[in-house]
Amino acid sequence: MVEMVAESKQNESSETETETKKLKVGLIMPISHTEGYPVGHWGDVRKIIEEALSEFKDYKVEVSMVSEAEDSTLIQKTIIQRIYSDDIVIVDVSSKNPNVMFELGVRLAFDRPFILLKDDSTDYVFDISSIYHINYPRDLRYKDIVDMKNQLKLKLDATYKKSLKEESMYLKDFGTFKVANLQSTELPMMDYLQKMFSDVKREIREVKPNKVESKLTYQFSEENRKKRDKILKDRINLIVREYIANNDVGDGSELFSVEHEVLDWINRDNVVKSLTEDKNKLYLVLSDVLDDLGYLPF
Repeated sequence: MVEMVAESKQNESSETETETKKLKVGLIMPISHTEGYPVGHWGDVRKIIEEALSEFKDYKVEVSMVSEAEDSTLIQKTIIQRIYSDDIVIVDVSSKNPNVMFELGVRLAFDRPFILLKDDSTDYVFDISSIYHINYPRDLRYKDIVDMKNQLKLKLDATYKKSLKEESMYLKDFGTFKVANLQSTELPMMDYLQKMFSDVKREIREVKPNKVESKLTYQFSEENRKKRDKILKDRINLIVREYIANNDVGDGSELFSVEHEVLDWINRDNVVKSLTEDKNKLYLVLSDVLDDLGYLPF
């Protein structure tokens, strides 16, 4: 009898854990304005997805773009780490955005659970046409969007439960593969800076005066500068991605203007201020970041 009661309590505990299970869901979808689509279209699609996932009773779903991260520095690139580690990734292949297709390929290579979305104006991509897609109307008609939201909830629930039982979500159809794990280290930004400066002080103490002292000092200073420059660029990259995710930037060319609001965001950031006060340098780093993201100044 005691054993039955204990088992009953254990089952109730398991059900409670299921009800409060947290799911981290990453979004891979176009961000910038796409020719042929209304301004703000992708923001509307994102809101629809977020609304659908907020209606779960069994899970507490945390959904965000894979390019978004908390105020921290990841040794590995934020996007790759999120693509690998998120419980589920939802990918909208509408308009066949090159960045989206690349990031989908990375998720497939990691053999981690995912869900595909596509609007009714986009043709199927041959290589993934055999994978189930949730289709939705490009004009976001209310009746059909309600149906799409219901499909998304059912698909997410089924995909997650399936991922708990099966080791392979995609690659099993092509053979036997072993996906390598990603090793990562996560530190709050200020802890990261403090560690860097501690390393700098240690290196200074280890430098002994000799005939090549000036040369060693130069090499050290150059190495330190490169570390700071990389941290600065990574920080500005996060700020720019956050701005793009929350604002319509069109083709992105205006972001290169020295009078654009995104530069104000960068200048006001406390971490950026701690790394440099050279506004000319900040603009150059911003230009490099925008170039890395695929934007052009014209």
